Amino acid sequence: MDKLNKSITLPRGVALAVGMVLGSGMLGLPGIVVSAAGPQCAIIGWLAVIIAMIPMMVIFSYLGSIYTTAAGLTAYARTAFGAWAQDSATFVLWGTYSIGIPALACIGGAYVCRLFDIDSRLWGLAIAFAILLVSTVINLLGTAAISVVNMVSLWMIALLICALIAAHPDYFALGFRGLADSAQGACANPRGLIAAMGLIVYAFLGWENMSFSAEEFRNPKRTIPMTYWLSFAVVSLLYLSLAVVVNGAQSQGTDVTGAAGLVGLLPSGARPLVTALIIVAIIANAWVLGASRLTFSAGRSGLLPDWFSKVTSRGMPMTALAGMMVVYTIVIIVAGVADISTDTLIGIVSQNFLVLYVVSIVAYVKTVHANHPKRAAMVCAWIVALLSLIICVTLLTGFTWWIVYPLILGMIGAAIYRYRNSTTQEADHE
Repeated sequence: MDKLNKSITLPRGVALAVGMVLGSGMLGLPGIVVSAAGPQCAIIGWLAVIIAMIPMMVIFSYLGSIYTTAAGLTAYARTAFGAWAQDSATFVLWGTYSIGIPALACIGGAYVCRLFDIDSRLWGLAIAFAILLVSTVINLLGTAAISVVNMVSLWMIALLICALIAAHPDYFALGFRGLADSAQGACANPRGLIAAMGLIVYAFLGWENMSFSAEEFRNPKRTIPMTYWLSFAVVSLLYLSLAVVVNGAQSQGTDVTGAAGLVGLLPSGARPLVTALIIVAIIANAWVLGASRLTFSAGRSGLLPDWFSKVTSRGMPMTALAGMMVVYTIVIIVAGVADISTDTLIGIVSQNFLVLYVVSIVAYVKTVHANHPKRAAMVCAWIVALLSLIICVTLLTGFTWWIVYPLILGMIGAAIYRYRNSTTQEADHE
């Protein structure tokens, strides 16, 4: 059996998509951005990124409804540049997931250690491993189980935000009324605004992972676009609401800076609640699902060993999930031994996805041209593509020599494609 079970409905899809985006960023980034760029640039940065993500949502919702296959982003690469690019994109994604998912778990481990004041070097790694193990087991139970955990996580986080707003209506009102002044301050400090946006973009990574679950959607032509837009609305509202409260609190002298800044808005004795939210949010983060579907697709296409494409009687890619868990464990150990910072890993992840976003933009233009060759459709497609390209290129300029990493991964994928292709041709001649 090598076909995935079509079990994702619209409610499950929205819960899954929200779970892919929300996570440690929801609980940590607002305070981190305030620390890095100041409250004025922070709140305007959230608004700017939400607006900037709209053309990318147009692209991913359209491509997701057209390419309903577990190949996901790699199928977009094939459309953009040819068959060799699919293998290149697969290796870029594999290298990204391999460090990105452990990085998320390490963030969770660091938060728990900070809240309970325990040694993060040892216990942080152990907690990160436990988080990933639980997440992998939940994925083995099927998309229904994943959706349940995602939904619980979403409601817990939403309730926390509502509780913060209800407990601090003065902060929310101050933050909302101060938007005009914040806009003026942000315009006077463009570097600070760009720095804030560069950090905030990480919080919106995740929707591209939905492409790997497209094969499991019921009625994908209708369900997938609705899933993208509904989840985008939910996530944007949650992020912006929290950012407004944080902005208002900071303006009144309440310390909400840093990854654990939300503690400043909670009453004393609330550490267990915050800890539980962080753990559940990261466990429910569905990047593990996206990585397993990528591995499954690579095994089915022959890029990876065939046994990665094996699924259970319930249609779950067990070997792909188990194999990636081994990879995550190795990365956690190496990061701990080599003392590689989580910030570095996060930066690489953001950079790699921006590179793949550029590939998706090219695929979008070509797909629209093939399916809607009329001039009006192409003009709209080019406008969306140019806006998205400007955003991606602007953000990529902030990275240094780490840009070599996705390039090397892409070259490895292209080399393997060339080797496999030449081997196949030799076999055909024989």
